[in-house]
Amino acid sequence: METKETTKKCVGCGRKIPIDAEICPYCKTSFAQLMTIDIPIEIRPGDVLADRYEIKRLLGSGGMGTVFQAYDKELEIDVALKFIPTPLLSDRRALETLRKEAQLTVKLTHENIVRVYDFKQHQTLRFIVMEYVQGKNLKQILEEKGKFSVEEAKTLLKGICEGLSYAHKNKIIHRDIKPANILLEENSNKPKIADFGIAREVKDTMTRVTGRTITGTLLYMAPECLRGEKPTVESDIYSLGATIYELLNGEPPFVRGDIYSQILREKPKPIKGIPNHINDVLLIALSKDPNKRFHNALDFYKAFAGEAKAKKKILPLKKKLLLPLTIISMCACFLIGLILFWPYNNRLNRTLNETITVKPKIEDKQHKKIDIDKPKTPIPEKKFDKKKEKEWHFVEVDEKPMFGISIRRDINKKINLLLTENQKIFWGTEAKRGFDWVLVGKGRFPVFELDDLGFPHFFFFDHRGLVYKRYLGAERWKEKVIVETDQGKFLNGSFQFERGKIYLCYALPNYIKIVIYDLNSESVKVEELKEAGWWPKIFVNGKSFFVLYIKDDVLKCAKKVDSKWATDILDTNVTFIEKVKNSFGVVYFTKNALKYTFPYAGEWLAEIIVRKAGLHYQCAAMKMEGDVQVLYSVDDAIFLAKRKFKKWQLKKLQEKRGWFCAIDRGALAFFDGSKIVIGRLK
Repeated sequence: METKETTKKCVGCGRKIPIDAEICPYCKTSFAQLMTIDIPIEIRPGDVLADRYEIKRLLGSGGMGTVFQAYDKELEIDVALKFIPTPLLSDRRALETLRKEAQLTVKLTHENIVRVYDFKQHQTLRFIVMEYVQGKNLKQILEEKGKFSVEEAKTLLKGICEGLSYAHKNKIIHRDIKPANILLEENSNKPKIADFGIAREVKDTMTRVTGRTITGTLLYMAPECLRGEKPTVESDIYSLGATIYELLNGEPPFVRGDIYSQILREKPKPIKGIPNHINDVLLIALSKDPNKRFHNALDFYKAFAGEAKAKKKILPLKKKLLLPLTIISMCACFLIGLILFWPYNNRLNRTLNETITVKPKIEDKQHKKIDIDKPKTPIPEKKFDKKKEKEWHFVEVDEKPMFGISIRRDINKKINLLLTENQKIFWGTEAKRGFDWVLVGKGRFPVFELDDLGFPHFFFFDHRGLVYKRYLGAERWKEKVIVETDQGKFLNGSFQFERGKIYLCYALPNYIKIVIYDLNSESVKVEELKEAGWWPKIFVNGKSFFVLYIKDDVLKCAKKVDSKWATDILDTNVTFIEKVKNSFGVVYFTKNALKYTFPYAGEWLAEIIVRKAGLHYQCAAMKMEGDVQVLYSVDDAIFLAKRKFKKWQLKKLQEKRGWFCAIDRGALAFFDGSKIVIGRLK
């Protein structure tokens, strides 16, 4: 008889927790925020990728990608292929960043570092080719055998520190040192550091692209990195200290309670049963202040091995004496200065009280007196040079859309437009003179996105239903009708790409329909929200999703929980909502304000962008590099609002009212009543 599993492993701290738990009680990891990346269905054992790598077997799959063992036919060796997560494949910036990171790590050739060979492409997939290491990582070994002895940890630490020091000399920071990223060769027991810079870059990019924070590395993250500061050599030292602490203690320094607060403020507890000098060395490595840690990985090892004494006791003394000595020195300087200046001060006061007569000056040639009471030519005040902000430059396009504009910038930073005129959908690409226009089809409510190669994907409704159309290049197209029902009844809706699928929601007279289309298998799944609503916007979070919509001037959020829809009320008197690209937030109009709302810590937070009566409900928004930008029209003018450091900055762009506002990276568009106006930053 099979026994049903009652526990699962937390991906944040590795502890066993109840299988139905949504939040880890130890490290507070939220499973609703974590994304599980499916194994690419195109890959099977025996497949040959890039005409070179023959797939052998799956090594592992998780939130940061999927890893296969493969055979390199050219080098005739086994390699590991780490595939980039699906959500990043359509993000050109993410792919370029990962490619550059891989190129840097290719230069690292050390026996204690896992080699990176190349960054490759196979069809729509991207993967990193790495050295295949036969063995297990320290996290797996720790779970199997338990705590390490001091001698075992010292042996491992020597190789790790040598590899880490070599990378630091080459000006490369790992940024993600932890037991799971340190492999132990099966035959030689030699430690090898894996994922140099790559794993952390994937996490950061996943957070930027999806809006979700990946929390698995929190337990080993240095305090300064937690505060958002740039990682340094000392940050790697902290992560290595937390790793060795876990090997000796069985768990990281902080695993219970408010881990964020503990990492920033609390001191790790000494490990019982190990020599005192080892605890002293670990406390230095885990210091909150980077300046008080070891500045070189080899210094860390030497202190751990007893080859150099740790100066732990000296550091607190300096901290205690620094402030009193500074105050005493300042007081002494003040007293000495007062004693020396006092006689001179008395003479100066007497001189200033005397009457001073000034003879008027005479010019040499014209012998005219100069009135000394008149001010001379004023000297211009010195102004600080401020960094010039980029200006918006506008041009007009001789087209007249009847409904809707969308704008995107491709990999060459050229503007792509999508507009609808009399139910004809046109796609325009920027050329030397104006735009080159192509008729996509006849329909309504079109939307499009560009893939990493710059090819557009279109979705729209026509008399047949919901249509998916893709441009393949060289005037070749691929077209498919996804949903054949509800022809001609569509009111409005939104789309989102996620993990090789299209999530679509649209409003019908009596309910909201959700369609999930798998681009690989071309299968279709349909769900219904039995409530009428307007302007529905869908947001995908891993395998779950939620919908924001307006019902009787009330902004609502609906999420499916246990096959039932749960609905929350977010705001009232709402007239229009628009989704923020690259984010989980929306901007929306009430009767007297434009607002921005977004989820945070399980709640929806709302901010007022501008408060003014009579707002014209046309806007577009996107999130780029952490800043939310909103383009909107009010009082016969176009404004751009930018959220920076949790504050909104407003800027008037043009004295024109705009319809069908659209915005993308450094580009915007709107319809002024007669022509399309394009703006770009220069």
